[in-house]
Amino acid sequence: MPPASSATLSSAVIEPAPTFGPAPGEVPVRRGTPHLFALNASGTKPPLVLVAGLGGHAFTFGIFPRLLGEDQPIYAFHAVGTDSSETPRPRTIEEIAEIYMAELDQVLPRGPVVLGGFSFGALPAFELARRLVRRGQDVPLFISLDGFAPDYPRRLPLPARLWAHGRELLTGGGPGGRLAYLARTRRNLRARLLRARGRQLELVPDLHADRALNIRAKQNWLENKRAMRLYRPGNGIPSALLLIRVENPERWLATKMDDPLYGWGDHVGGPATLATLPGSHLALMRSPANQKAAADVIARHIAGLALDDASSGSRVAY
Repeated sequence: MPPASSATLSSAVIEPAPTFGPAPGEVPVRRGTPHLFALNASGTKPPLVLVAGLGGHAFTFGIFPRLLGEDQPIYAFHAVGTDSSETPRPRTIEEIAEIYMAELDQVLPRGPVVLGGFSFGALPAFELARRLVRRGQDVPLFISLDGFAPDYPRRLPLPARLWAHGRELLTGGGPGGRLAYLARTRRNLRARLLRARGRQLELVPDLHADRALNIRAKQNWLENKRAMRLYRPGNGIPSALLLIRVENPERWLATKMDDPLYGWGDHVGGPATLATLPGSHLALMRSPANQKAAADVIARHIAGLALDDASSGSRVAY
């Protein structure tokens, strides 16, 4: 893979358009597969296939067909384990991608496809892209919607972690910072105690009003978090990269988070574009304004792919 510094990186803060909500009837249609849903099955552009985040559903992307237009085919994967018929069990990112690949082959021909994912969903989307590329299928563009690359952020060495904790304890990084640090420390100690007692489910926020479904969703959440920690892919992909991230990303003390590309430059070898949207992680897909802004930048990139293919057959550099 080329080094991250070889990528052409352009960066811009995207100003959101006026807000509006999804139109009635924007509901995913299952395509005869357990996890793959069609948001728009028609159109002449390269299909856009998106993967939902931890415990997520295809309707996370339900507004995208209206935003991207009727000529853009869009498909979305539920997170594996969210269906009530599935028994939560440990799965690796590789196993999840294998499930997705089998379903994708049932629905789409083996032509060019644009792959992406939101948050955790960027990892199985990336592994799916690796498998498609390995068998000779073209993935001209990979999209991460505020998702970290494998093994990112990296933990600092022990001395640096101790220094970071000591500095935070003494200075707090600003007004109220020391109290916030102590509160986080208490939560972390409680979390370790609950894990030691086998009560990890209590650490996961409620995800469903129904008690049985809520327990299932929490179990699936934990299994996916485990898969994320263990995922260490081999070769990367030569695709172009589009990272759509937020202005206020999640941060963890004693980790190294100094890469604006969230580590993707080590895994995606083509030209890179970084677009920044307002707000925090969850606001990326919950804010209609951010959805509109994200859809606009995605549409420009896919249009660039199509134009470049028509003129020269080579991949566009953004």
